[in-house]
Amino acid sequence: MDDTNTKGQGARRGRQLGPQMRFVLERLAASPDATFQEVNDVASLAGIAVTYPLYARAKARLGLTKKREVPEPGTLLPDGERTEVEASSDVPPASRTAPTPRVQATGSKASALVDFESLVASIRELEADRDRMRSAIEQIAAILEGLPKA
Repeated sequence: MDDTNTKGQGARRGRQLGPQMRFVLERLAASPDATFQEVNDVASLAGIAVTYPLYARAKARLGLTKKREVPEPGTLLPDGERTEVEASSDVPPASRTAPTPRVQATGSKASALVDFESLVASIRELEADRDRMRSAIEQIAAILEGLPKA
């Protein structure tokens, strides 16, 4: 087996394959249907640590992985249903939807009102702080404008 790395970052640097990758590639070349657990068991007997991502990269490198087939919009799925979302649909994927707001389990409308009132009070305090700081900055700017330029 050729030990030269022809893919990935290591290929750009001209590095050799590591002993773990060489071991997994040899095992998978000898037995393409070997599971991760089988390869890992044999590797541990040989004193080599094998991780699942390494195993997956070796399978991909040997072309042993199956490509995932994505059904076209409107095609019939295995369970007999049609795909509902069209390719040009404006419906965002589920992973991009806004998270649902968490509701506190206080259960009382009175406590929600108190929470809202405290929020409003905090906002008013922040607005007052903002106004004081703006005034201070304007005073500093006026003083600086009155100074002679160097």
